[in-house]
Amino acid sequence: MLLDGSHENPKINLKKEMFWPNTIIGLFEKYKVLKEFDLLSVDTDSYDFFMLEEILKNDYKPRVIIVEYNANFEIVEARSIMPPADGKS
Repeated sequence: MLLDGSHENPKINLKKEMFWPNTIIGLFEKYKVLKEFDLLSVDTDSYDFFMLEEILKNDYKPRVIIVEYNANFEIVEARSIMPPADGKS
């Protein structure tokens, strides 16, 4: 399953859904994502850490995880954009 906020394509199982860390689990449940699956790729251009954290906190167990990172920061730095409190863009 693929999620995108502005596109859908049934041929490749791409769902048009806006998602945030506080809504991702509801979407996983809506689309019946198994608790154990092979690949999770997170690239939200903002809230990757919080999205991944929420998925893992809810007992989902991907075998492989791919997460975007920003190479402009040093490995010892911890920086993130906080998700909006209202769950809107």
